[in-house]
Amino acid sequence: MKLPAWLQEHIESREIAAGWAPLGEDDDTTASPLPVIARYITVGAAHVVIREIDLGRDGERIWNTFAECGGCPDTGHWQWTSDSDTDRETAEIQARAWAQTHADTCRALPKEN
Repeated sequence: MKLPAWLQEHIESREIAAGWAPLGEDDDTTASPLPVIARYITVGAAHVVIREIDLGRDGERIWNTFAECGGCPDTGHWQWTSDSDTDRETAEIQARAWAQTHADTCRALPKEN
């Protein structure tokens, strides 16, 4: 699975997630240092996973909630810059809604390694 350019660039520049592999390349949730918030199963039996990552630099916190489908190239991305629980909860609610809607309709089979 090809990562969005903004995430790939950040990973390469900071090596924040050296052990992280996108779903489909490594479907083991425990292998990722990025916390999994939720996992949904699609109609085609692929997993949609929601994770959080701090993409800030030099002490700046830029939180991101990132959802990805392990069957097709669809992804979702929500960003917030405060440590406010309200902002975090809003991003998670939006990510969960996207993941549920995607899981209900995606018929792609899980990617083969």
